[in-house]
Amino acid sequence: MGKIKDITGEKYNRLTAIKYVGKTKAGGAIWLWQCDCRNQKEIPANSVKTGNTKSCGCLKKEQNVKNLNHTQKNISGERFGF
Repeated sequence: MGKIKDITGEKYNRLTAIKYVGKTKAGGAIWLWQCDCRNQKEIPANSVKTGNTKSCGCLKKEQNVKNLNHTQKNISGERFGF
């Protein structure tokens, strides 16, 4: 495999490349990424560049909370039982 391309400072979705940390078993580059939420995580560069990974995991949590809030029915003032 050739020389690793320096992507330090490049941003993809919510992730910014901080530093190269190693290789995957398949030979791909693993980078330390900083998310917009300030968390840091080691992720293969290919996963981030292709859009398969967009954040440290905070985006998925935000979407889950949004979906939960959106699907909840307001039952205030309703009566149940006798």
